[in-house]
Amino acid sequence: MTNVEFAPILVGRLKRLAIGCLCGAGALAAGACADGGGIPTSPTASVAPSSLAATAPSNVGIVPQAVVAATSANKGRPFHGSFRATETDEFQPPDTLVSHLSGTGNTNFGEFSLKFDEQIVLGETTAAGTGSFTLTATNGGTIIGTVTVFGTYVPVGVRIVEQATITGGTGQFADATGTFTVRRLLLEGTDVRRSAGSFAGTISY
Repeated sequence: MTNVEFAPILVGRLKRLAIGCLCGAGALAAGACADGGGIPTSPTASVAPSSLAATAPSNVGIVPQAVVAATSANKGRPFHGSFRATETDEFQPPDTLVSHLSGTGNTNFGEFSLKFDEQIVLGETTAAGTGSFTLTATNGGTIIGTVTVFGTYVPVGVRIVEQATITGGTGQFADATGTFTVRRLLLEGTDVRRSAGSFAGTISY
């Protein structure tokens, strides 16, 4: 057989091989091939874009409003204010001070009264301790929590930083959580000492 005679046969085989490969790929999507030779018995069906849209879930990408609201609440709201208070202390040998702070102030949620009860260990130049607090709003709602205290002695008294953790509440602040930092100055005195300061943090409820 000459090259001229063999050429049509070779071309025919290559065509059948190419069609078989294309049909094999199309069969994964539409099952178009029916005979054993890999030759499609009918054209591969095309899927209209509109039919794909009809089968897609209608709520894909939509976030329920309840989830959005819960996420926003969990991020916390700014919580800040200032106050003035008086402090009474009871010394317990050898180096402990039981402190009771009470006063009033303003926050971004309105006026409030405060009460801090702390137990402080006195050092040479600093003091540190722990305690608890209650903030009471004018509508009766309360915010409660724990506090860690660090104080540095200065010529006019003690400069105090308190790290507060909100653990709960009542009324509009029921189940409140959050943290805030108090910075205040406690002036030297005898039985009752004056203190003033501010605080800032976040609260969720």
